[in-house]
Amino acid sequence: RLHAESRVARTMTALSEFISFCYRVFVACVELTIDALVLPFFLAALLMPWRMPFLVYGLCTKGWPVSPDDFEGCSSRENYRITAVGQFFTGLIEGLTLTITPIVALSGLRTAKLLERIKKHMRNDMDMDFMSNFPLLVAVWEQLYKLVLDLLPFGCLVLAFSMPWRWPYLARGLSRHGAGWLFQTICPCCVPKSKRKKEGEVRCLWIGQAIFGVCDLVTAMPLALVLLSGLRTRKLLTKLRSKEVRDDYDEDVEYNWKARGLVWKQCGSLCVDLVFVPLALVVLLSGWRSISLLTLMRDKELKGMRKRGKAIRLFFHTLLDVPFILAALVPALTPWRTRALWTALKLWDRKGSGAKDRRQAACEQLVETLK
Repeated sequence: RLHAESRVARTMTALSEFISFCYRVFVACVELTIDALVLPFFLAALLMPWRMPFLVYGLCTKGWPVSPDDFEGCSSRENYRITAVGQFFTGLIEGLTLTITPIVALSGLRTAKLLERIKKHMRNDMDMDFMSNFPLLVAVWEQLYKLVLDLLPFGCLVLAFSMPWRWPYLARGLSRHGAGWLFQTICPCCVPKSKRKKEGEVRCLWIGQAIFGVCDLVTAMPLALVLLSGLRTRKLLTKLRSKEVRDDYDEDVEYNWKARGLVWKQCGSLCVDLVFVPLALVVLLSGWRSISLLTLMRDKELKGMRKRGKAIRLFFHTLLDVPFILAALVPALTPWRTRALWTALKLWDRKGSGAKDRRQAACEQLVETLK
């Protein structure tokens, strides 16, 4: 019995050792397969000219790390796999970065900024785990992104410089604030780091200068109309020279919105004047409401558009009075009705009788005359 049990035990031990051996063989095959799959990544990294010097340097000098911060290299199977895959993708990123670097470097918009970042990250930001300078790579991509953001605003700045009427303001801004006012991102060396504005503000300034130029171009026509009309020229020039308007000048962008708004306001008033003056002359020459018009024009409490509006209403009241004036001519030309008409109209009473009462009186006198 003991002999049979010992035979069974030896059989189980042999079986377990065989299973263990098969497992180890399987694990070794899997690891060899993984190593074989990783090997192309490692070879591809070695074939990248921009990555090979750093990889070879790391393998030759720090391939067997003595501290956690050293290059992992191929000191173990796990490190070999990490190194192979990591170096391959690092090489891909560096290859793409090298491709876009000439675009940024030759753009002119971000050349100085790129050189500034390269100088900052070149020596002290090397990642020894991957033998690569990731902050420098990020800086290049950052400058590419900002280059794309700069394209449209810079086009607006070029447009602003193509507008001769904006040249005096641009020259004044550059004289007042320095070259960094417009060219801080293009030539950062002209502005101390402590005084630099946010790059978004510079882009907004570029776009703003183009918008200001377009606004000035649109405002040129009403300005010419007001100056050449003679009706509003003196008033416009007086207001433009006033302290209130001059104090509203924005030195940060070299523009005065209030002055442009004043030009448009005076142009609107001129359009009203072009309607008001002929109508007022008609009322004045008609004789029927001349006294009312003169009284209105002498009223110091009414100013500007309110006075003109009332004068225009007088014109329409005059038109409304025409049928009643014609009706009053019949009794006026009838000798026995003239005195009665004069008494009914009460033309000497400027406060007691209104236009409605006189119209009614004219109609009544016409009816009495025709009876």
